[in-house]
Amino acid sequence: MLFRLILMVLILMGSSSALAEQGVKEVSFELDEGTWMSLDVSPDGKWIAFDLLNDIYIMPASGGKAKAIHSGPATQRSPHFSSDGKSLAYLSDESGLDNLWITDIHGKSPRQICFDERNFVSSPAWSPSGNAIAVVIREPEESQVYTSSIHEFQIDGGPTRPLVAAPGGRRDIQEPRYAPDGRHLYYTERVTRDHYVYMNTGLKNFVIKRAPLKSNMSEVRNEIRYEDPFLYKIRNNYDRPFIGGFGGATTPQPSPNGKKVAFIRRFKAKTTLFVADVDTRSQTPIYG
Repeated sequence: MLFRLILMVLILMGSSSALAEQGVKEVSFELDEGTWMSLDVSPDGKWIAFDLLNDIYIMPASGGKAKAIHSGPATQRSPHFSSDGKSLAYLSDESGLDNLWITDIHGKSPRQICFDERNFVSSPAWSPSGNAIAVVIREPEESQVYTSSIHEFQIDGGPTRPLVAAPGGRRDIQEPRYAPDGRHLYYTERVTRDHYVYMNTGLKNFVIKRAPLKSNMSEVRNEIRYEDPFLYKIRNNYDRPFIGGFGGATTPQPSPNGKKVAFIRRFKAKTTLFVADVDTRSQTPIYG
């Protein structure tokens, strides 16, 4: 056993020396698809940012060559454009654990925004003002694996504020997106204890909810009391699903004018892109 261990160490040392002599080697490759990618479209519709193999790329929305703006040994993912299209929020474990970072769209001047050393950070979403970014914070303990909440970080280092509390009952929340007017926050919530993967159209594992932001609380109370029968009373800190039904609803993305919300639903044998009208709540399938 000792001989095998010594032999293994010598082999590894030899491999490390060989790699050191070779130095860094740049490679290029061509792909027409990826798996488990995150993407975002710039506000002017001209650029797409996406992650692939733990690197972040940017490319013209009209098509063309993708350019890596953040690559290397760190895992870097989930890019999201700022409202002016000049910056990206993203996640990186460069500091040792996934945290929130920002950079310009060319990958220059990266800056760490949150410095969490315990929890899992995910799903960054830039506020319409460009002064803050919302993220999902998840507990690391196995017993709390379905406990998550949404918090807002100021990019100038100001105080962090909670936006949506963990609902409890193994109903974690994910995928925050601000309404363009900054009055509400859309997000996905698990409403059953079933597994994430759902192949049965009849399941309703996930719904999209819309939470009022604190600066809009007095106005929202009036909306709930007199105008909006789809929401619970705000004092209970819950609202009814904004978008739900058979096949569930996930991944909300408000349109630039705030009048529509794109989302994902399981429809028959396909995962389908839908668009919902915010005022009428009508839903239209777009692509399956």
